[in-house]
Amino acid sequence: MDDKHIIAMFFARDEAAIARVQEKYARYCQYIAEQILGSREDAEECVNDMYRRAWETIPPQRPPILSSYLGMLTRHIALDRAKERRAQKRGGGMVELLLGELQECISDAEAQDEQSELLREALDIFLATLPQRTRVVFVRRYWYADTAAAIAKAYGMSESNVNTLLFRTRKKLRRHLREFGIDA
Repeated sequence: MDDKHIIAMFFARDEAAIARVQEKYARYCQYIAEQILGSREDAEECVNDMYRRAWETIPPQRPPILSSYLGMLTRHIALDRAKERRAQKRGGGMVELLLGELQECISDAEAQDEQSELLREALDIFLATLPQRTRVVFVRRYWYADTAAAIAKAYGMSESNVNTLLFRTRKKLRRHLREFGIDA
């Protein structure tokens, strides 16, 4: 079943839309949540929350790419759960690591909330300027929360090369954001 049909089912308030999303995208969303949280059980809860959130937001949203929309919902839910963990002093080390790496580019994520649309636009433009391999490595690290070792293995690179590529890309991102009027 294609995504346009699934979205039409959401708009018709047909609960079978959730079953179709589950069949087609459960593993994808589970992967995203598990990479962020490091726990299969927590990831499963996030995916279940994503189904509810998708039901609540489609309509009025009509996502042009359903997989990206569901991945975004899952990612936000998983990051919120990781934030809760951190507040409760229960861990969540991967999120802190990723935020620490990006802090040189974006100083305070909460202070950036008011500029989130500008930041989103700047990131989209920045990613479009990157060579494909660099873009894929950057997205796998900071969207999917993959480790440098996993990225290196997937792309036939050394872990050192991945880390160097990410470091240089973050420097370019910092310059790009400054040009866009977003201070690090």
